[in-house]
Amino acid sequence: MQDLVNLPLICGSSASTATEYVSAVFLQKGLVYQPKFVFEQVAIAAGFVRKGLGIVIQPCLGITLQPAEPFLRSSAP
Repeated sequence: MQDLVNLPLICGSSASTATEYVSAVFLQKGLVYQPKFVFEQVAIAAGFVRKGLGIVIQPCLGITLQPAEPFLRSSAP
């Protein structure tokens, strides 16, 4: 978790469930969740990730984003 603090994090709005969960996990570890970018739409966040501008911590979604670059990875099976 400490390594993630130093990365340019991208998240959904503060009202999103995913953002609330990620923020809670950071708080449990004594860390502050401070995203560099906040977007309402996953597709926009994915575009920033494709350009190498940051990383997203996001639950597995019902859609598949086809990675344009090898640095896009999913932890989903």
